[in-house]
Amino acid sequence: MGDKRIKRRLFLKLIGLGGVTAASGSGALAYGYYSMKKAPEREGKIFFDMHAHLPNYAPQDELLKALSTHGITGIASWSGEKRILTYEEALNMPGVKEIDKGCLAEVIYNGNRGYIFKVQEVRSNFHILALGCPKEIDDSLGPIKVLEEVYRQGRLPVIAHPYINANVWNKPFVQKENYNMLRELYQMIADLGGEVEVFNGICIDIMPGFNRAKANEMAKNSISGFPNIKGTAASDTHRRLEQVKTNGIYLPADSLSLEAITIYTGTGKFERFEQPIARVSAALGLLEGKIRI
Repeated sequence: MGDKRIKRRLFLKLIGLGGVTAASGSGALAYGYYSMKKAPEREGKIFFDMHAHLPNYAPQDELLKALSTHGITGIASWSGEKRILTYEEALNMPGVKEIDKGCLAEVIYNGNRGYIFKVQEVRSNFHILALGCPKEIDDSLGPIKVLEEVYRQGRLPVIAHPYINANVWNKPFVQKENYNMLRELYQMIADLGGEVEVFNGICIDIMPGFNRAKANEMAKNSISGFPNIKGTAASDTHRRLEQVKTNGIYLPADSLSLEAITIYTGTGKFERFEQPIARVSAALGLLEGKIRI
């Protein structure tokens, strides 16, 4: 009985969401399921969406199709989350072969070739992407300790959606009393290497009362005093495969090793590609986190 009630609430939410979208007409409020596009291929470049949480329960052929499109997908795991695809799980799929042990693999499917890269999103007070770390990092560590651990493992950190407090739903934005901590993290990144995600595809106006679009603008403004920080983009795919590689950065075409990805990202040798995730897709992905549909 309880499961039926949950599904009914989900259904009603989606009906309401569709009504808002239909009533809004054209313009920013009207972007829906089909308005997204994959990042186009560019000569001399390879695309990197470093922040993607894919469902490991999706049909294997659909996963392979998404991962074999042009570019690199950062398979971002969450500690303790059993329904999100990990890099290690992806290695067991047909057509997947490592080219840099422990962190980077090619994916060949139906004549297409893409790549996957190992990432952990460490859900500390501020969320931090640990790029290519061989050992899992404890979410209970404070953010400075997380950065220190990423550096200890010889890898690159990226602060994800810095103005979104993803751990507390009723307070979605980082509170002003934590701004000094954020600047301390920025300074550490600027001095020791790393980046800040200044455009997150899921940071959108999903529905009335759930406005997160301003977080990206705040993030872009916040790095102005740190010339060593350029600012990255990523889809932050939440379970919906159509979101993969809709946002990210263009790296030089020879970025097919841990060393190259680390150096080019850490030294700002990239260009951002950004667009909002379509509202219906974003809502479905977030709701799938509460109930599998």
